[in-house]
Order: sequence, then structure tokens, then C-alpha cells
Amino acid sequence: MSMAPSPLPDSATATRPVGADLLRVAAACAAGALLLMLPAPAGMPPAAQRVAALFATCLVLWVSEAVPIAVTALVAVVLQPLLG
Repeated sequence: MSMAPSPLPDSATATRPVGADLLRVAAACAAGALLLMLPAPAGMPPAAQRVAALFATCLVLWVSEAVPIAVTALVAVVLQPLLG
């Protein structure tokens, strides 16, 4: 008799509390807002500061996997022209 191993939950299909994902999205927005509010380093144009804030927001979303990676990529593409 062979016993089949029980399948382990996949990280993509594992259920997480909705509040945890909301907290991760809020952290990503806070990281971007913080970078936008900080004074720009010497020699950094305002457009570069906005791109850095967008990058930080997307980086937190990618690392935390609060939303699927494809959605995060689309968010970056949509927000890029809006931020200038």
C-alpha cells in the first residue's frame, strides 16, 4: 500500500486574512507618500523624486505580494504618466 503525500498549500492559493493584505497596500502607499514628502536630495530633479516614490511603492507591493505581481506592474505603468 502506498500512501500519497498530502498536497501542501501553495503560497498563491493559501488564504490570508484580508486585513493583512490591506495593511501591506497601506504600507506601500505610505512608503511612496513618505518619499514624495521628503525634501529631494541635492541635484535630484522633482521628476526623479516622483519616480523614486513610485519605485518604492511598487517594490513594497512586489515584496509583500499584497496584490498579484501583474497587477503591481500595471499599477506602475498607469501611475507613471500620472506622476509625471
